[in-house]
Amino acid sequence: MDAVLKDFDFNMFEAQWKKLSEEKQAIVVEIAGQLDPADAIIAVLAGITSYHFHLRNNAKKSLETIQYKIHALLADPSDKEGFLQGMKASASVCARICEYIRPGLHFNELSYLFTTLLEFEGKGAFFAYRLVYRGLISLSDMEKIISNVSEPRKLAFVDQYIQTSPSARLKFGFSFNGILRSIQHRKAVVEFYAGLFDRRRDADPILHNINAGLRDPDKIIFNEIQSQSPDIKIMGLKALSMMVKKISPDLLISILKADTNENVRLVIYKIIENSSKGMYPELFCPILEIFYESDLTEAFAAFKALLVSGKLPPYALLELVRKKYPALMPVIMIEISELSKISFFIIQDIALNKERYVSENFDVNLACVLGMIKKRPERVVNILNRYNIDSKDSLRADVVQFIEKIKQFLHLEKKSIETEFDPIIRLAKQNSKKNRGFIQRFFLSPSEKKIEALKKNTVLKSIDFKDEVIQNIDLSSYSFFSVSLFFCKCNIRNCDFSKASFFKAFFKKSLFYNVDMHETEFDRVNFDDAVFINVNAQNAIFKNCSFQNVSVFNCNFNCAEMMDASFLNAIISKTSFNRTKFAGACFAHSRISAVSFVDSNIEQADFSNVSARFCRFPSGSGFIVKTQDMDYNAREFQVSLNDMPKMNKTTVAQINILIFSEFIHYGENKFLKQNQLSLLTAFDIFKTKQADLFQIIPLLLHENIEFQGAAAIRDKTPLGICDYVPSFETQEVLKKYISIDNIPIRRCKKHAIEGLFTIGSIGSIAQTSESDIDYWICINEDNFTAKEFDLLKKKLKTIEHLALEQFDTTVMFFLVDILKTKHNDFGESTFESSGSAQTRLLKEEFYRTMIYVAGKIPLWSVLPTAISINYYNTILNEISNFSNFVRYMDLGDIHAISTNEYFGASIWQMFKWLKSPFKSVIKIALLEKYIYEYGKESLLCNKYKDEWMNSGIHLQLAQNDAYYILLKNLINYYQTAKDEYSVNLMLTCFFLKLGISKDAQIDNTVFGLRKILLEKCLIKWGWKKNKVFYIGGFKTWPYSDIVKLSNSIKKYMEKKHATVKTLFDGMSHDRSRISPEDRIVLERRVSIEFSKQPGKVDKILLVSQNDRYFKGLHLKYIKKDDTIGTWELFNKNKKSVYHNEEFLIKAKTIEEIGAWLINNNLYKETAVINLIPNPTYVSFNDIRKLYKAMYDFFSPVYKKVITFDQLSEEKEVVYLFISINFYSPRQQRKVTEYTAVYLNSWGEIFCKSFYSDQGFSTMEETKKDLINRIGLERLPKNTVFYFSKGAVR
Repeated sequence: MDAVLKDFDFNMFEAQWKKLSEEKQAIVVEIAGQLDPADAIIAVLAGITSYHFHLRNNAKKSLETIQYKIHALLADPSDKEGFLQGMKASASVCARICEYIRPGLHFNELSYLFTTLLEFEGKGAFFAYRLVYRGLISLSDMEKIISNVSEPRKLAFVDQYIQTSPSARLKFGFSFNGILRSIQHRKAVVEFYAGLFDRRRDADPILHNINAGLRDPDKIIFNEIQSQSPDIKIMGLKALSMMVKKISPDLLISILKADTNENVRLVIYKIIENSSKGMYPELFCPILEIFYESDLTEAFAAFKALLVSGKLPPYALLELVRKKYPALMPVIMIEISELSKISFFIIQDIALNKERYVSENFDVNLACVLGMIKKRPERVVNILNRYNIDSKDSLRADVVQFIEKIKQFLHLEKKSIETEFDPIIRLAKQNSKKNRGFIQRFFLSPSEKKIEALKKNTVLKSIDFKDEVIQNIDLSSYSFFSVSLFFCKCNIRNCDFSKASFFKAFFKKSLFYNVDMHETEFDRVNFDDAVFINVNAQNAIFKNCSFQNVSVFNCNFNCAEMMDASFLNAIISKTSFNRTKFAGACFAHSRISAVSFVDSNIEQADFSNVSARFCRFPSGSGFIVKTQDMDYNAREFQVSLNDMPKMNKTTVAQINILIFSEFIHYGENKFLKQNQLSLLTAFDIFKTKQADLFQIIPLLLHENIEFQGAAAIRDKTPLGICDYVPSFETQEVLKKYISIDNIPIRRCKKHAIEGLFTIGSIGSIAQTSESDIDYWICINEDNFTAKEFDLLKKKLKTIEHLALEQFDTTVMFFLVDILKTKHNDFGESTFESSGSAQTRLLKEEFYRTMIYVAGKIPLWSVLPTAISINYYNTILNEISNFSNFVRYMDLGDIHAISTNEYFGASIWQMFKWLKSPFKSVIKIALLEKYIYEYGKESLLCNKYKDEWMNSGIHLQLAQNDAYYILLKNLINYYQTAKDEYSVNLMLTCFFLKLGISKDAQIDNTVFGLRKILLEKCLIKWGWKKNKVFYIGGFKTWPYSDIVKLSNSIKKYMEKKHATVKTLFDGMSHDRSRISPEDRIVLERRVSIEFSKQPGKVDKILLVSQNDRYFKGLHLKYIKKDDTIGTWELFNKNKKSVYHNEEFLIKAKTIEEIGAWLINNNLYKETAVINLIPNPTYVSFNDIRKLYKAMYDFFSPVYKKVITFDQLSEEKEVVYLFISINFYSPRQQRKVTEYTAVYLNSWGEIFCKSFYSDQGFSTMEETKKDLINRIGLERLPKNTVFYFSKGAVR
């Protein structure tokens, strides 16, 4: 065994393995378990895939040894060095296992390898999920295999799934829900939740699919937290904090008082630190008592908990620490100088209370300045240089010296990057200068002979170049597939590999220096431990390649394909990756310097534990890549607190603006985190085709792609969304609908669209499967010619039509000019756009309800309210100087809404009530709230932003739901006002809008989020599910109940409109924000629908117009005593037991009932209106003919939409229908009665009747009477006389 081990080099395993006998192979596999796991796994896998039982058996034993070693290293996370070593080993081992899993494997072999991969702690689940995501393991195979995996590893696998994008999660949602539902053991669940706490992760709402009994908080309190074991109690506290929004303060206080274990107290401090600010004010005093008596370590943890508890403002807490525990201040300063989460609270306090940091807490501000210097030294130097030039005070010398030190450190940092590879470069250059002897020049060297044989394809077996120098060789355009090539430990210099193809080759520990690899294809090639210097691999393709422990310097990998490449523990410096495809690649534990990934595709890549310096990443990369424990600023040379010079307050104030600007990145992460939840909620409620449409709309806007059956998109139609690249899922979805081989995957250098967002209920609990999807398309209008603008609008109309016709979804695009929006200019009102009726209110709604889809992010979204309220414009001016801030756009800040908007907005909501009654009730209530609270309360959009901006580490689903937060604030407002009617109506309209009438509507969603949100609402407002289901089934209610509800809402809307008008009139303000023209038109539109006028035919404003209410129409004549009789229309519902006859309308004439049916779109040519036997001369056939004549006359014009222009003008009668002697027994000479039904230019229908025993002898007399009664100068052009009994003789 020793002899075998002595002669065998595990680093060159592949080149030696097949040369060994079976007996020696068994020995190698057996002793592999004694090696470092990263080295051992190669031999073990070779043994496992062997055909020899003895070999496989030894390999499995060695694999168990490897697993045990990694488990031991990962067992204690507090041992940071050992844990990091374990993570590296796990990553390396799992990457190797992954290489063996490929299409075509027998299921048993696939099952063994995949199960083995999943059971590895550390990175096993990451690589396993990547295989499923890439389709290398089918969902059906995964579902079969996963049942045999241990529950902790199942949960780890799910944890990888929930870290991916919403669109990827949608694809696999039901399968992973199934995994969660299969979990049966509580211990695994509790440990998993505690692990989420340790990894500073959210408890994703999809985890609610785990059996509720296994995640019951009461059981954790009874079992783990009551345990005498500190470790079990700690695990219970961690898990409990992830399962509930807030742990009972009494419980935490009792533990703090009773438990003497410091680690238990530290966990409680951490729970508070991780919470939303202000969640645990009750814990302040109990922790403060312990704080005074604690050592530095515990006191610092307690300080962070005290700060986040929100009981005292940060400046007051700092003053308290100075007085009671001054020794802690240096520790706090160091923490703040790291610009950590705690410093985020301090910086917000500096923005709000700057006067508190100019004297006693000035040193705290300086610690923030130090943090900025460490992160962005060059920017601070620019400010200090200005101070150096302008200042004449005594501090100038200190500042000058400090500037020089910063510059020196920057120089040293950049030099360390430049010189890191110098020894290797010198060695390569030195070797290249060695000349061969005179005689040797006439003969080929051994390596040259091998190369020639390789070129001629005369080598039948493997060929080994180990330790050889290969220089000045041209292998361009050659293909090497037939043999195994071993270039291990080679020195490859000045060679041309361009356009060549290598399959199953090994370049381990080789040096590539000045090598051309452009357009080269590498498949299953191993580059582990290799060094790349001055290598051009532009457009190269690397399939299934390994780059573990590689070193890369000054290379060009632009446009290369390196998907799923393993760059574990690599060193990468000054290398270009422009438009490189790195999707799924793993860079874990690498050191990366002076590299930009901005234009690379790094979707689902892993940068865990990466140390980076002078690197750039795409916007929002934290949500498309794994970045756990990544250090973005891993510089070797940093200034410290001791280096800080004295600075005057003016200079510090200028640097503070830089600091506020820097925290945009923190705010962006918070914004994108909540945006992810909104997207998940949207996908949870969308139908399949709606979800598909939602995913492809950005791509349809980004490119000019034509759908079959849709209108053609003309050449030169503007395209492109800023910084948008379609995801893998988007490409897959589009291929379902169109036949296209190569979907354009590119960033548009010249883009038409700056940002794409939804506005409204999408992504909230208020979304339903019938919800419209309204988009804001943010553009710069000045960049368009009139023709381009017209082409873009036509393209949007085409997509809207496509959405409706092929995806059964109503989509509305609103083109929004960024500059106009900043100045609250939304143009003129239309029936779809509120225009001047509401401006800031519209912006407030946008900020509160938007989902970011693609493009730039509004600056408002990434600035905490505490900072933006005083510094928005200053920060805007500051960041405009930096190129990496161009991903933000300025739609304007908002902290107040001018009172001159409210009346116009109330008119608009009265109009919108006709289309969305439940939503309008809630919106008009919000108007009233805003008026009453004007100048006293923050706007709802800012309250909403504060919810997720200061949410702590764990963002709860309800904290992210715009509609839930809207309703919560309205309910609180009306409860304070003791207006229970409004409270009940708000909740009723809310649940009416949801339309949930059965469990299936909340149980059968992909993620189960709608059910979670609904249960949250029920608990919050004390409603029962059966009541919600009854409300949600309002479309099945009896007609009388629908009318009652509709009238209640109508009266409420009219009342609130009047209230807003009264309040508006009583406030001091400029003239109404709504333009006079818009106000006139909207008021007229509201009047058309709501006003009562003599002879006007009512419109039924029903919240539900179900056809079943009008399928059994009957007319009945009613006469009491000697009075003139009336006619009643009612509906007979044969299926209803209790409401067989439902009254609809009563009128003096049959013509008025006909006008009512037409006016409310209830008359159909096929409809049968039954006549109850009566004493009049009117027959069933008379009514049928009359109504058809009326319908034929009015329907062509009545179906036309009344335009804004029409409502801008005075109304006039345009269509007039006169029924003559309809109730007479027979044809007669005189006109004894007539009924006039007329339509005016505003779309209003009126009905007036006349009856006289004397009558009119001629039609001329009749016409004069008619003109006089209606108030006309003459009969309109479109006038018709209807004689049911024949013309007057």
